[in-house]
Amino acid sequence: MESSTRIINVRTQRSGHLYGGRYHWCLITNPTYYAHALKYVYRNPVKAGLSESAEGYPYSTLRAVLGIDGPSIALANPLNSFSSDLATDLWEFKNWIESPYASEESEAIRIALRRKEFKLPLRQSNRKRLSIATRL
Repeated sequence: MESSTRIINVRTQRSGHLYGGRYHWCLITNPTYYAHALKYVYRNPVKAGLSESAEGYPYSTLRAVLGIDGPSIALANPLNSFSSDLATDLWEFKNWIESPYASEESEAIRIALRRKEFKLPLRQSNRKRLSIATRL
């Protein structure tokens, strides 16, 4: 990202952040957290009302991962990070992506992604971390 920002800034005679504002980075060190962050991002167009399904959003890399479209850019397959059936069964992966989170889970992931390191927030009721059930 830094090199693309530098190139664009040189060509447009600008300086500073290109991808500023509401965009943040977050270190994700746990494969389960990575899977949930990925699902959260893939489901954003559905949540925003831009598409009826995650796979139906035409600008998503999910379409290349599922084999619907060829990748328009070099794409590392995110499924290689998973150590479960979801990594080898595209049907299971697609179904998992298309199943929405409960609102508490979605909010917890949104908050975790705004931190420097992905950590699920503590529940207010019993001060324990929210656990997101998954087959990963």
